Order: sequence, then C-alpha cells, then structure tokens
Amino acid sequence: VLDEPQKITPVTREALFDSELELFSHQEIIITDRWHAMVFSVLTGTPCLLFGNSYGKGKHAYFDWLEHINWVSYTDEEDTERIKQQINAVMEAKTHAYDLTPDFKQLHDLIAHNR
Repeated sequence: VLDEPQKITPVTREALFDSELELFSHQEIIITDRWHAMVFSVLTGTPCLLFGNSYGKGKHAYFDWLEHINWVSYTDEEDTERIKQQINAVMEAKTHAYDLTPDFKQLHDLIAHNR
C-alpha cells in the first residue's frame, strides 16, 4: 500500500516497484499477513513470518509454492514464545536458490497446448 502517489501510471510503475523492493531488502524481517509482502520478501531474500488472515491467499500460496524457501515461514501460532522461536528460525535461515518452474509446469504445458 502506497501513500503516495495517488495514481500509479505506466511511467511511474517500475520506479515505484523498485523502490518498494529496495525498502524490503533493507529490513531484518517482515512480519505480515499479506501475500504481496511475502512475495516481496521472497524476491529480496528478506526473512518473513507470514500469519494467516480471513481470506487465506497468503497461506495457500505459501503451502502451494513457497514452503521450501528457508527464510519464509507460515504460522497460525498465538503463543508469543513460539512466535519468537519462529522469528529466530527464519532470521537464522540462509537464503538459497529456488526454482518455481516445476510448480508451474502443468500450467505452462496447458497454455502451450492451447496455442
């Protein structure tokens, strides 16, 4: 969510996107319940603890595609001591290469077949 500018145009979009990625990349950890914040964390290699929310988009994306990424974790935990343990675990995790290609192979093949 951006406070400024009020309108994103094709001219400003890339610069605003790069600015947000830069902001995420300088954080020690991202604690969120938002899917986009988790994706930005993945893109920047920033540790992330994702909490559930009422619509579950982040939870399902995490378990479908991102749970093998060491520096990102999902929780529905409410116990603060366990949350602290999860925060420490993702902050200590090393970034690593990841490949989502196999996850999207079926979709790729379907699109290629229907061309």
